[in-house]
Amino acid sequence: KSTFYNLDKMVAGDEITMYWKGVKYTYVVSEVKKVTPEQIEIESQTTTPTLTIYSCGRFTNTTRTVVVATLKV
Repeated sequence: KSTFYNLDKMVAGDEITMYWKGVKYTYVVSEVKKVTPEQIEIESQTTTPTLTIYSCGRFTNTTRTVVVATLKV
């Protein structure tokens, strides 16, 4: 399976842990949505530490599954 195969199964409240340069960061999912490939605003900068992960929809390239998560403090 690929890394984002089950991305569409995430729900608000799920936690995502990642490591960057030896530092552990935990994010809490705040939103899961589907968008079209043209909706590039999902890549816009935010004013708070936000993790946005997206991938093509399962078995289709006409939608993107987007997971937005905020840094847990």
